[in-house]
Amino acid sequence: HFKAVKDESTDELDSSWTILVDFWIYLPYPENSRQRFIESLKIFYANDKSKLNYLQEFEQDYRMENAVQWYTRDTFLYESLNRALRQHKIEQLFLYGFFLQDLHQQLDSEHYNQQNNIHTFTCYRGQFLSRNEIESLTSRSYHLPFDGSVIVNTSLLSTTLDRRVASIYLNKQIDPDNDIQSVLFQINVDMKTKSRPFANIAHLSYFDSESEILFMVGTWFEIRENGVYYNKNEHIWIIELELFKREINNVGYEDDLKSSDFRVNLRRCITLLPYAMKKYL
Repeated sequence: HFKAVKDESTDELDSSWTILVDFWIYLPYPENSRQRFIESLKIFYANDKSKLNYLQEFEQDYRMENAVQWYTRDTFLYESLNRALRQHKIEQLFLYGFFLQDLHQQLDSEHYNQQNNIHTFTCYRGQFLSRNEIESLTSRSYHLPFDGSVIVNTSLLSTTLDRRVASIYLNKQIDPDNDIQSVLFQINVDMKTKSRPFANIAHLSYFDSESEILFMVGTWFEIRENGVYYNKNEHIWIIELELFKREINNVGYEDDLKSSDFRVNLRRCITLLPYAMKKYL
């Protein structure tokens, strides 16, 4: 079973949203935050026995150390968390905050451990995009002080080291004039590039056979020069990305959040929240 190619969308995400995501990642949560999350979902899924069974197992077995394992399972967590991130559901994300924080912490730890053993690699992601979406990815520079297009993943981004696996989920029979197109993202990664955490999670995933690279939400990517083209042999679009190398990806701000105490971060969150509520609700 392979979950690298799923329904997350890769789209633009402005800096205010990524900063807000940082608050969910770095704010301390009360001890009862997980129980509040569970009780809320029990009410929401009151008539869904299978999800209630998963919730019972989650309540008994979940720990920070198995956050990635729970994320990669075929449960409500994967789908509902990414939907809330993509749709900017602020109230829901405060409920999921502890889980997002645990995922980030585990990815950060794995990234640190892997960067000395792996220097560069290429990973892939297959998904369907409209022709308008493909065009928008190549035409927007997000008012940044340089040429080129930058995109940010709006949810946790699952990719695979196996190009063949990523291609399996694409329809290579789609007419090139069709509004919906098959797209293969090819991401060239230099581990030395300062970025949001990402890691090979094959040994952590619920599915042992996956060669999955998971990128944290809010990772900035740059489309390579001449990196968008139609492959006539495979009948798919190729979009070549690399980690954004310039210091404009909020990583410095993220470092500041790491070093600040709870009261400072809470004050910053309170300052930003009214703007976010106005913009995203």
